[in-house]
Amino acid sequence: MKIGIYGGSFNPVHLGHVGIAKRAIADLALDKLIVIPANVSPFKVSGAEARTHEIWERVEMVKAAFRDLEKTVVDLREIERGGTSYAIDTVRQIAAENPG
Repeated sequence: MKIGIYGGSFNPVHLGHVGIAKRAIADLALDKLIVIPANVSPFKVSGAEARTHEIWERVEMVKAAFRDLEKTVVDLREIERGGTSYAIDTVRQIAAENPG
């Protein structure tokens, strides 16, 4: 299975994000694209992203934006993990869950 990982703050999520996802699925012939909103981006540590109510509002917007895009799944592992989100930690987890 060919899996893509698309992470970011998605703050706010917009049509450009969805367009990139569509293009990645098509151009890379992905079977699945995992969309992963960051809890707190290491590049945006101002603290605004860490407000709980704002995080969950952003999650709902991300889910709505990708709802109708086939082959995508919104994964909340970085939100649930809390703290600053580092892509390498997530990539290692997903690789361990999907050997080969």
